[in-house]
Amino acid sequence: MSQTRCTLAAVVCTAAFAVSCLAQTNPTFTNVVSKSGPIPVNMYAVDLNGDGFPDMVQDTAASPNGFTVSLANGDGTYKAPVTYMLPSGTAPAPIATGDFNNDGKADLAIQLTGTNQIAVYLGNGDGTFQAPKTSTIALPGGQVFASAPLVTADYNKDGKLDLVAVGAAGSQQTVYVVEGDGTGGFATPQMILNPPAGSSVGNLAIGDFDDDAKADVALTVTTPCSGSTSICNTTVHALYGNGAFGFTDTTPYSTNALFIMSAGDANSANVTTADTGLPGRPKTSC
Repeated sequence: MSQTRCTLAAVVCTAAFAVSCLAQTNPTFTNVVSKSGPIPVNMYAVDLNGDGFPDMVQDTAASPNGFTVSLANGDGTYKAPVTYMLPSGTAPAPIATGDFNNDGKADLAIQLTGTNQIAVYLGNGDGTFQAPKTSTIALPGGQVFASAPLVTADYNKDGKLDLVAVGAAGSQQTVYVVEGDGTGGFATPQMILNPPAGSSVGNLAIGDFDDDAKADVALTVTTPCSGSTSICNTTVHALYGNGAFGFTDTTPYSTNALFIMSAGDANSANVTTADTGLPGRPKTSC
């Protein structure tokens, strides 16, 4: 992964006749309550109506399955959630946000867990969404999409957002990059990692981790102990993209415990993410 060091605290240095370093002031927070909806599984912050304030999208644990949209008021509070339903028979599913039809408006892509389909809800630019556009993906070996994270970037540098998703059949999970067509549709999956049978993908994160202006993906693979549900090993994989759907795998970190991973610009490099499709996202470096 990048040689940039991740730190939990920042230090600000000033110089006059001598150098002095002051610890960064800790932030403070005020509790503000907004009207709630169904219990969420995951929460996503994205500006859906172009007003400069991040809105809230939540995939729900409710049945029937769906997601909610809460538009920001700009003062830390949110409007009452609006619920969108997924096709019947699907389980709660992770969401990827991006501009999947290149119209400058945020859309939502959802892998329909337990099927080989991806539903894209195209945004109208005002916080509402059109009826879903569904793509059927030819996953090999009878696989269906697992209830695993979903991330998006332009992995072949054609100006269209692609997805990295996880398929599963029995105890075997496989990580795929799924090509986007620029209209909200997806096809042509390509395998980029085939973890050992019995293991599972826990986290996915996107970024340009090697500073080559090509989108990469990092993920964790968790393996349980034999005959047990306890975690025996978690490995972090950094898959360096070549800009043409090719990836080079590295395993920079391994632990015998559960490992939660995310990516962000921890050193304030002020450079842009490689082709994530939404404005204002910093390049991920750790």
